[in-house]
Amino acid sequence: MKLMQALKTLGPVVLGGQHIRLDPREIPDTSDPDYCLRYSQYLEQNGTLVADHEERLFLAQRVFPRAEGVVLNVGVEEFNSLDHLLLRDPSQMRSLDIDPSKVKFGSPFGHFIDDFLTWNEMSDLGAVVLFGCIGHRNLRSKEEAHMGRLEADDIVSHAASLLRPGGLLVLGVELHWATQRHRKRDERDWIRWSRRSHPMRFYYSTSDLWRGTLNLIMICRRLGRR
Repeated sequence: MKLMQALKTLGPVVLGGQHIRLDPREIPDTSDPDYCLRYSQYLEQNGTLVADHEERLFLAQRVFPRAEGVVLNVGVEEFNSLDHLLLRDPSQMRSLDIDPSKVKFGSPFGHFIDDFLTWNEMSDLGAVVLFGCIGHRNLRSKEEAHMGRLEADDIVSHAASLLRPGGLLVLGVELHWATQRHRKRDERDWIRWSRRSHPMRFYYSTSDLWRGTLNLIMICRRLGRR
């Protein structure tokens, strides 16, 4: 009993070896020929990306194919330009980035140039994907994280206002800049945040956690609270 109380006091601990396990040859659903063709096209165009970054393969196999309704992909780069192919209905993909130069990498079915925290063009979304959008290092300081936990609270609160009940929130906390020693500490800190943050506890189900090479992935569902 005392051991359990001590563990609860320490908070969640990330153990070594809890990595994503994926087979790059896996196709999410072989019963839909059109989807298989699109998925193969994505892998052909992004083979090096998914081979080198297991998080991208995780999104391709486990997240986008299972998303329902309109999906908002926040923050885009060149490798996001074909993400819409991974949805069951590609026309449901929307994207958003504050940088106007990223338009060419956005969804062909709708891209917005805006700050996520002020964006409210749509609601009742099926999923909000904030992958690599939190956890960045502060370029002005090697000691302080760029994003504090309060700012992360604001982000997940705003996501809650956009999601429908049961909708997915996908967070890919970026930790690739950390040393191995600091990474473990930061992983614990972010997991502890996910368990203790008021918006996370109030608006979402308990996070499903995955540990990748570059990101700590948290997936949770929007509860019906307003």
